[in-house]
Amino acid sequence: MISKEKIKLGVLENVLGYLLAQVSISTNQVFKKNIVALHNLNKLEFTTLILIKNNPNLTLKNLVEILNIPASNLSLLLLKLEELKLIARNKSTLDQRVQMLTLTSSGKKVASSLEKISSAMENELLSKLDTAEREKLFQFISVRLKIE
Repeated sequence: MISKEKIKLGVLENVLGYLLAQVSISTNQVFKKNIVALHNLNKLEFTTLILIKNNPNLTLKNLVEILNIPASNLSLLLLKLEELKLIARNKSTLDQRVQMLTLTSSGKKVASSLEKISSAMENELLSKLDTAEREKLFQFISVRLKIE
């Protein structure tokens, strides 16, 4: 039997999809251990709460664009967050057709907790990288995301 360290990846060493899938395994495990275990939220719910916390009066249209999901999927997600009493929808004072999203007091507490937990998660995931390597990694990913 070949040890994990001696397995030759061949072309996979340079296949982005393979490398991202491998990273995803670790990030999913850490997410489940921290966010799912403590707050029972999935990645989209987590992301939505953080976005609303950091962008007061975010609209449904904003979220559809940022999350890149269909409005119908977003409606179901927001309904769940409303049922959990984490968010509220309010009509805009400027345009009654526009719904503004805000965190409830409970939602603010959960979102603050999520931010603290995510900081610890990042430290766990990136513990093998020094500060300069972390900065390069995030800089590279940020540049790539802007290309889309």
